[in-house]
Amino acid sequence: MRHGIGDPIALLINQGFQKGADFTDLPITRRMVSRFSADDLILSLNYDTLIEAGLMQNGSDFTYLPNPTDPAQIPVCKPHGSLNMAFDENGFSFGDPGNLFPMFVTGDGRSAYIGLIPPRLNKTYEQTPMARMILASVKKRQPRSIVMWGIGMTESDVDLNEIYRGWAESAEYVDVINPDPKVGPLIAKVIGIPVRCFASAEEWIELDTCPRTS
Repeated sequence: MRHGIGDPIALLINQGFQKGADFTDLPITRRMVSRFSADDLILSLNYDTLIEAGLMQNGSDFTYLPNPTDPAQIPVCKPHGSLNMAFDENGFSFGDPGNLFPMFVTGDGRSAYIGLIPPRLNKTYEQTPMARMILASVKKRQPRSIVMWGIGMTESDVDLNEIYRGWAESAEYVDVINPDPKVGPLIAKVIGIPVRCFASAEEWIELDTCPRTS
């Protein structure tokens, strides 16, 4: 996982750091995440930390679940792990979003590993204790609106689709941001509520009545 997926992604992201300066500006990501508040939830299925970089560039306070949140923090949920997550036999932790290969300082020679949780066919999060802990606090949320940005949707994501369907019980529709016109109808079929389709993030951002996730 690390050498085949983690290293190439980290190499690309690290190229975004400008010499002697901060990470390169992410205007679209910043505009997207500027819609979010502490009442919302960001569920990211990506190993990269670009969403977090956008939050930091906006000066938005956030925390990774399952850490406790305070009323001013946007919760970020990454059940597939992250390039800035590390774990050992005693637990796991998310680090600085700019530190893509963190290691625990154990002090006793024990090993720690980068926290990439591999995909598997027809997976359930019960098979992965870390993912189960990360998701524990979000399953029963009742969002007013849902936005899916870049989600491909597969029916083999058993537990994830169950969470989506639970959220859909309180939402009127889902905004789907994806250039593939086949994705929107598939999402509507899987989670059972209408979708509004947008070919790009810019198109969604410019929508006057654009709802926020919750």
